[in-house]
Amino acid sequence: MPLRDVRALARRACGAAFVGATLAACAAVAPPREDGGDARDRYQPGARAALLAWLDAEWKRFGDGRRGHVVDLRRVGPPDPPRWTAETPERRHCGRIRAVYWAPLPGGVAHSELTPPERRDPSAPPVCDNAWSAVFVSAALREAGVASRDFRGDALHSAYLRDILRRGRAHEAAPARVGRPLFEAHPVEQRAPEPGDLICASRRRESDAVLRAVFLPAGPRARQAWDAAVETVDLGHCDIVVAVDRRKRTLSAVGGNVQDTVSRSLVPIDDEGRVLRTIERPWFMVVANRLP
Repeated sequence: MPLRDVRALARRACGAAFVGATLAACAAVAPPREDGGDARDRYQPGARAALLAWLDAEWKRFGDGRRGHVVDLRRVGPPDPPRWTAETPERRHCGRIRAVYWAPLPGGVAHSELTPPERRDPSAPPVCDNAWSAVFVSAALREAGVASRDFRGDALHSAYLRDILRRGRAHEAAPARVGRPLFEAHPVEQRAPEPGDLICASRRRESDAVLRAVFLPAGPRARQAWDAAVETVDLGHCDIVVAVDRRKRTLSAVGGNVQDTVSRSLVPIDDEGRVLRTIERPWFMVVANRLP
């Protein structure tokens, strides 16, 4: 879905609340209902549009109200580094990162995946150079109205990804007793992502986990091997897809703590819309987002 279509969807869903780059009001969708075995049934139409609107607004906020930072992952080799002329956007918006991303999340800095062990002090407030990409994803879904019962926000991508995977497997094993979850994990080979989905990569230094997740065995043991690989991933990164352009074989995804800001990454896709891995981002998972 091209970005102009995403914005049109947000306008229809949010009505008068959509004014320029000020889209935060769109996140004020109706709260989820408490009934229904399928988690999707607890949400009102417009929840996905609210998520995309919040992401667009946050990207522009970190660009000081204009077009935000773009990282092109389609090129060969690492992307161009940012050219910050003064302090980084991360530093300029440190107060917001603390108040909106970190503060509502239990655990705080003690669980930041890239925080050195000697600095893991749960009594200390997070500082701007703590890894905040996972709390950005958690904040985006929370601001769009996703309840904690449907998404376990965390400062670790690996923690919420394992939770998503386990919920999905529990539903598959006992669908009569366990309702269908709101988020469903798939290998990148098996799902072409759509706006609102998460795309996730392990970090390059996790070579063993990457190899196990990427080079799947054939046959009935493939799922078991993939599940085991996901369980071993400790460090990772996820972005949220905001637009897909199959003609240009590119999707756009917004994520936090990418080159010290909220960035929009341009990711290569194949003719079927599936994510292509790069050296910089060894993608291995697509998390389907079933918000209406």
